[in-house]
Formats: sequence, structure tokens, C-alpha cells
Amino acid sequence: MCDFHLHEPGPWIEMLKYDHHFRLDRFAEHWHANDGRHYCYQPTVSAHPQLHAEFPQGRTGSPWTQAALREHALDMGELDNCGGHAGRGDDYHYHIAPKCLIEELGKIHVDDKKLPIGIANDANPILALGWFDKANDVESRLDSCRAMKDKSGKYFYNVQHQSKWDILNCFVSKVQKTSRDSWTQRMDSTGAEIVGAKVAMTITASSTVRASGTECSVMQGTLRDQSVINTDQSVTRSSANTAIFYCEPQCYAEFFEPTGRFPGRSVYYELVTSRCPAGFNPTSLPLFAPYQGPAIGKRAAK
Repeated sequence: MCDFHLHEPGPWIEMLKYDHHFRLDRFAEHWHANDGRHYCYQPTVSAHPQLHAEFPQGRTGSPWTQAALREHALDMGELDNCGGHAGRGDDYHYHIAPKCLIEELGKIHVDDKKLPIGIANDANPILALGWFDKANDVESRLDSCRAMKDKSGKYFYNVQHQSKWDILNCFVSKVQKTSRDSWTQRMDSTGAEIVGAKVAMTITASSTVRASGTECSVMQGTLRDQSVINTDQSVTRSSANTAIFYCEPQCYAEFFEPTGRFPGRSVYYELVTSRCPAGFNPTSLPLFAPYQGPAIGKRAAK
């Protein structure tokens, strides 16, 4: 199985009334095998393989974790019921078929009209035939890449409509370089880019607060036996209620993963409130006890 990095959707999304753009670069680098197929595997054992695709909501990351012994993200319990989660880069992305999106598009779009749910990075469409109407099931006709040709001889991929809801395993055409969505990178109090940590947290509420011309994003929830680093650098497991938020570089609360010396998946809570906008009150939220010890670094995205 390969990684998926979902950017923003292709031109077909316009009929879904999403305001996004899609560009193909005809000179993008790619990898291919002797059988003519273009695979995601890079020519080094240590490399993290990548596939790319476009969906209307979010991006995708690998269905496998980056642990030494690779495990499927679905088995690790890291994904929500839609098949995605928020990654280190502060972006929501999918690791498997975007189940909620498919349900939202509905039977008419998916099975009756047989329209795409996404576009792969080789410009071939991704469908979900058989999701609603089992008469459209093409699972037995798919090749090893999860692709097949339609009546006109053009390739398309079809997502798996049962566990583990795979999207595609390799490319059948030349890989293109697609444009990313435009967004504003969040920065921390030191001017560094914020890279969030993976946290076991059940989300109970989310909101956007506008205060003094500043937009603050707020998420509340309950930790699920999460290992948290304390100010004295001891590590305890917590199932407390908490919140993360971001207004600007001098007003945020977020969990970060240290650069080393601590048990795997340990995180610490950073709370910065030196310049919060008037009208936004962080103390009204269920804040976690912040880490206030020596600097322990912030792990970058892989």
C-alpha cells in the first residue's frame, strides 16, 4: 500500500460548487517499472513512498503509520469515521476512501451517473462504483493498482467499499504534479511553522470565534489515555477534557511532539496567551496544564 497526499479537487468539482483549482504539470518526475506501470515506490529502501490524489475535502496521507513496524492507520485507531484526521501539518487529510464525502455525494452521483469522487495524480478519475448499488461492483475486475478501463478505453480507479477502504495501490499512467491548495501557514511564538502532533483525542465541539478582526479556531474534546509530558519532564497518561485553539502567533494552545528522549507518542501542551485579541477569552476553555520546563523541541513533519 502507498501514501496518498490529497491536495485540492480537479475541474470536475466545479459542478459540485467547490471553488478550487487544479493544474497538471506535464513534466513532473515519476517512477515506472518494466511492465510500463508507474508505481509509487521510490528506489531506496528507506524512502517513504507517495501517491497523490485530489478530493473535494482535505488531502490524503499514507494508510500506514511511520513506525518502524508499519501498521495501517485504520488499525491504529487514528482515523475518524470519515477516514481522515488532522496531521502534523495542521491539515485534515484522508488515509482511506473518504467515506463521509461519498455518502454526501450520494447514490445518484456515485452509482447512477458514475461520476468521480476524486482525481488521481496521474489525471485518472477515482470512482466509488458499488458503494450504494452492489450491481455496479467492479472489485473482481480491478488490476493490482485498483484500476480498470471504461467502455471508451480510459483508465479509472475504484475505491474499496469495505474494510480497509483502499483507494489505489499504484499508478497506471504518468504521474503529474498538481497544485496545492492555498492556505496561511500557522506560526508559533518563535516564528517557526506550527506542525501539530498526533493526539488521541475525541472531538466534542469546534468553532470559529471572530474577535477584534482576528479569526480564532477552537476545538474541544477529551483525551484518550494520551501520554503527556509534564513541566518536570515526567510523563503521565491523561483522559482529561481539554481544548486547542489558534488566533495568531502570540495566542494559541496546541499539543506538540518533542524531538527526542521521551517515550513514543508523548506530547506536551504549549499555551501562549501574551497577545490574544480583545473579545477572545482563553480561560473560558478547558485548558490543559501547559508545559513550562526547559525547551524540548518540536518534531517536524516527515
